[in-house]
Amino acid sequence: MNNLPELSLYVHLPWCDKKCPYCDFNITTDSLNDSVKELFNALKNDLGQSEPLINQRPFKSIYFGGGTPSKVPTTFIKDFLDFLHSKFRVVLNCEVSFEANPIDLTSDYIAELKDSGINRMSVGIQSFDDDYLGSLGRNHNASDSLKALRLLSKSELIGTIDLIYGGPNSNSLTLKNDMEIFLDAGINHLSLYQLNIEPNTIFYKKRPLLPDENEIEKAEIISSDLLVKNDFNQYEISSWSKENSKSIHNQNYWKYGDYLGIGPGASSKIFKDNFHHRFRKRNSIKSYINDTKPIHMKKLEGKELDFDLAINILRNKLGIDDKNLATNQIKLSERFIEKYKIGIDLGYFQKGRFGTTDKGFKFLDDAVSLFS
Repeated sequence: MNNLPELSLYVHLPWCDKKCPYCDFNITTDSLNDSVKELFNALKNDLGQSEPLINQRPFKSIYFGGGTPSKVPTTFIKDFLDFLHSKFRVVLNCEVSFEANPIDLTSDYIAELKDSGINRMSVGIQSFDDDYLGSLGRNHNASDSLKALRLLSKSELIGTIDLIYGGPNSNSLTLKNDMEIFLDAGINHLSLYQLNIEPNTIFYKKRPLLPDENEIEKAEIISSDLLVKNDFNQYEISSWSKENSKSIHNQNYWKYGDYLGIGPGASSKIFKDNFHHRFRKRNSIKSYINDTKPIHMKKLEGKELDFDLAINILRNKLGIDDKNLATNQIKLSERFIEKYKIGIDLGYFQKGRFGTTDKGFKFLDDAVSLFS
């Protein structure tokens, strides 16, 4: 055995009904057909060839993302999880998360997922407003969002939903209404994202009219006040939770833990040979099925490692301490420490642990840029 920490597993299932205009993820709108069986066989092969990277460590979280995992029949999910448990170490009560689209959810589908081993579900609701959903190019409407919310709240799964604010045809009142509906449902976790226009998206090629900065700030104040009033705590830049509902998987990313990504285009971060490495898999389903070996394996060091550390660990609202650094094999360079001291003088960073002040968290991009 070894003294390396537990790691997380990300499984990328790339199928979607359509490409949303703000999405820059690696997805396909091709039909599932026979490619589902072939892809899941490739995922198993990928795990097998990744044994040297896993290095006998147990998985502490498993995350099915996409794409739209809920397009996949649950038989494939169950078979894959059974295989994983039979061949690899998995911690007791491992967090097993699954992303879903509102129109795919039924009580039967959720029950089958629970029987397969899923215990946490993230539903991409985005809004409960028909006009806004249309502007976001979603393939569901407000009625679908409400139905999915009810199913999730009754499911006994650890539930979370995504909401997007700051998009076209929306304002602070849109988010206020969305927040009130969410809070009435009794779900204990929320991922709240401001719409960003990313390269290689439809919105980037034809930029829509977005709310101005004053309206964005107003929306953020309204949502923050509502969440705090209802006993939610912000533990990451886009994540709000009540007690015992924080995402183990996402926290592992932000604390710079190791994770293995399998599936088309999936990325990984693994500590090996005394260095942190990042790599990914081939993008298309066909190319991945034909060859699941890692590509673009890159050893992180120097200035690049400093920035990679900063952009991840500083997302944690409370920061991380020396114990967390040691657990995840993080050794801060002299350059990183000097930049951090500059940030302390600017009022961005805490003393005594690595994390932002309220000012640094509010102006996180500026704080992180010190390490670039």
